[in-house]
Amino acid sequence: MDVFDWATGFLVGIPATMGLAAVALIGYLFGRSTSNIPQASLNAVGPRELHRAARIARQLEDTIEELRQQLAEHRTYVDRFKEKVAEAATHEHRSALELLSTESEHIIMPTLRLASRLSHAYDELRQQSQVLSNFTEGRTDPVTGLGNTPALEEQLELALGDRVRGGAAASVALVSVDPPLDSVPGTDAHREFVKRIAGEIERCVRGHDYVARLGGVEFAILMPKTTLAGARVFGTRLRKQLLKNRGILAGCGIAEAMPADTSQSWLSRADSALYSARAAGGSSQFLHTGESLYMDNVPIESPQPTPEVDIELAEV
Repeated sequence: MDVFDWATGFLVGIPATMGLAAVALIGYLFGRSTSNIPQASLNAVGPRELHRAARIARQLEDTIEELRQQLAEHRTYVDRFKEKVAEAATHEHRSALELLSTESEHIIMPTLRLASRLSHAYDELRQQSQVLSNFTEGRTDPVTGLGNTPALEEQLELALGDRVRGGAAASVALVSVDPPLDSVPGTDAHREFVKRIAGEIERCVRGHDYVARLGGVEFAILMPKTTLAGARVFGTRLRKQLLKNRGILAGCGIAEAMPADTSQSWLSRADSALYSARAAGGSSQFLHTGESLYMDNVPIESPQPTPEVDIELAEV
């Protein structure tokens, strides 16, 4: 059965805005989850990626099933309301208004609950689509399995769209690390170093954050529902973690999305902050407010940093 045929079976009679929202969610989900994965990518998939894909499949199934049940339940409220509207048409004016008032009270709370669940489902599907995008051609960094620059730009556009619609703040952090002198790009040693840094970043982020590799040993972390102050805390924590676990100093540049931002201008401000951090040296962090650029003065350097050790990447 076509997904839209399935959806409309439950959406008949539901308010138009909710119906369209649900169809959009389900259609987007199925469209993204059925993208073709090239054979070369499948050959490179390891246990960690398979575990992540299996987890997302379960989450997608759970989300769809819960939406199906709640849409079916709401359909019963809508059918009752339609019946009462038809009945009210046979009453005199005052009696009809009283009946409609009573029945409107009965359907308001179920409708608000459904609206809340659809909003929550949107957030869930956004997070799941972020992981799915890492399995699609052209959006994956071949060394780390993270998203690449095109994938990041796509996620930035989605975050900006949320903000335009009145959503929460969002911030992006760019992190750069100097590889060891004996780590030559293109060699196995360099690739292993990049993977270790990626693993440290993944251990530090939250479940709904999005991590991408921009090239070299430079990474971007998109943090939905995070202000500049919250992103500052993340950047400090990550730099401390890299120093403690790897003995590595990392530069970090952070910018929060502004109302007039495009994905390019937002990323450009974060890049400007990172450039300043790199110029300052050490494990510096700069914040871009949209109007000014300033250095975060929280010290994190240790007199005797722990040498880099080989820490097994945690399964995510």
